Amino acid sequence: MTDFEHARKSLREKIGNFQKDDKPNRNGIVSIRRLTQEFSSPDISGWLRQQSIYPRFFWSDRSVNMKWATSGAIRCISSDTEKFSQAAFQNMENILVRSDSDLRWIGGMRFQPEASADDIWRKMGKFRFIIPRFEIHQSGTEGLLVCNLESSADRSDKSDIIKHLDSWKTKKSFRLDGENEIRSRVEVPSYDKWNQMMENALQSIRADKYQKIVLARKSSFRFKKKLDPLKFLDIFQRSYSNSFCFYFQPDRNLSFLGVTPEMLYERRDRQIFCDAMAGTIMRGTDEDEDDLLGEDLLSSEKNIREHRWVVQYLENKLNDICEDWKKTDQETLLKLEFVQHILTRFEGNLKSEIDDFRIINDFHPTPAVAGFPREESLQNISRLENFDRGWYAAPIGWFSLKRAQFAVALRSAVLQSKKLTTYAGAGIVEGSQPEKEWQEIENKIMNYTQILKIL
Repeated sequence: MTDFEHARKSLREKIGNFQKDDKPNRNGIVSIRRLTQEFSSPDISGWLRQQSIYPRFFWSDRSVNMKWATSGAIRCISSDTEKFSQAAFQNMENILVRSDSDLRWIGGMRFQPEASADDIWRKMGKFRFIIPRFEIHQSGTEGLLVCNLESSADRSDKSDIIKHLDSWKTKKSFRLDGENEIRSRVEVPSYDKWNQMMENALQSIRADKYQKIVLARKSSFRFKKKLDPLKFLDIFQRSYSNSFCFYFQPDRNLSFLGVTPEMLYERRDRQIFCDAMAGTIMRGTDEDEDDLLGEDLLSSEKNIREHRWVVQYLENKLNDICEDWKKTDQETLLKLEFVQHILTRFEGNLKSEIDDFRIINDFHPTPAVAGFPREESLQNISRLENFDRGWYAAPIGWFSLKRAQFAVALRSAVLQSKKLTTYAGAGIVEGSQPEKEWQEIENKIMNYTQILKIL
């Protein structure tokens, strides 16, 4: 018997012995207990492939030292018509207060909740947060299996939960199933319309309507055979560093996933950490060229100006929500697989009344994904872009009473059976050139186009 199989057996016994002993409080708020079992040498990808209940979720931080995945949901707070609100957040926090301290809500929201959703994004809702049924965590070689149960009113019979746990098979190794022919690729906007959109944006910048706007593209690929989202996830984990990796699959036929370098914020109790990341250049073909390109980026007046608008924006927000804060790194290079960015890091101590809802709404969207000033650029994104961003460039992540981690869902894609739709954008300022910004976006979606060559 492997250590994982022993852990599964032990967790099964704990579920069987679990007694519902709490009652909801007078407002109907339940408490949730986490039954846990430690084990060694976890295989999260293999575990995810065994899961037959949805939604499924995966998360790893930029260090890749902490990763976890989930299956199923015992609680879901979402809306197809209303944006994420203080009332919704308060309901979520009330459950956390009455539950085990490590319990987490996971999920995300739309970039612009007031915009109409297209067919791709309709199932995701304006926002969606869940408490999962099962979790698996990995830190180094240590693993943790988790089953979440409502203490008073779990609507699932324990025998059904145990039956699902018993259905987990032995782990499967990752393999590619051979080539998967690309039948078509469609760009929205087309290159000609991109040039028109860019000229419109630059005219507005010269008229001083705004100083920066982030414009995005979506690239849709159709394939001969059905795509497996977990293959992308496996390659992301093996191949891409300095990035958050996320995957959210609400049902069998829809997956949202990405590998993003941009952290919206991290909270550890009352400490907050956040980044300003703006200004982009490609990687070099060798170390010398790479260093020269990095030096060009840090000396580029256009890119430094774009970066400092994000810095200024975050400084103003940190002044509002923090007792004190500081910069820990300033205008350094973050080198990724295909591009490098200018990065400034912050950390601070939150005021006592500040919660995660306030932080999300204060920070999102930053000038790195919307523009500067924020409201003017958002209005023009809706006017210029002729597609729905959905959850692209919006907050995705998790929070508990003790901690929170949210990333900005960049370098992201939606998988629907035989269709893959990728999203990426570029910051447009005075001096931007349409062909260079088009190529910058092409460099950013290389996370996907490189993978597609081997599918």
